[in-house]
Amino acid sequence: MRFHPLAPHLLPYKAKYYLEILGFTIPKDSNVLVNIWAIARDPRYREDPLSFLPERFLSFNIDFRGRDFEYLPFGAGKRICPGIPPGLRMVHFVLASIIHSFSWKFPQGITLESLNMKEQFGVTLKKVIPLCAIPFIEEKCSQ
Repeated sequence: MRFHPLAPHLLPYKAKYYLEILGFTIPKDSNVLVNIWAIARDPRYREDPLSFLPERFLSFNIDFRGRDFEYLPFGAGKRICPGIPPGLRMVHFVLASIIHSFSWKFPQGITLESLNMKEQFGVTLKKVIPLCAIPFIEEKCSQ
């Protein structure tokens, strides 16, 4: 979700007050875009931000619902993703169903080390070479 979001990672914000941030002056009523893409890759908020380390979130005490601005996968404020409540209810069920129903393998000739994780910019971040997981169902013996 940090590296390949489904929606643009620019969160609109209208300044309610005169602000000064990092030496920049933002007048009241200015429209600004918060660059969530840059926040997700900022080493001030996470160690080794460009590496895929899911275990880092085991001790991560930050809310993903937009209250902590160090992790904003679903946006924040008035424009937060409306799919959070049903998504939270369904994600465990869907993931467990997919994992339980299939055995997974890489496409022929692809290894973990050879995966290309480069991105191309657009309205959303897409992978230059899309990931492809090929499910296969193992034959079960009945005795």
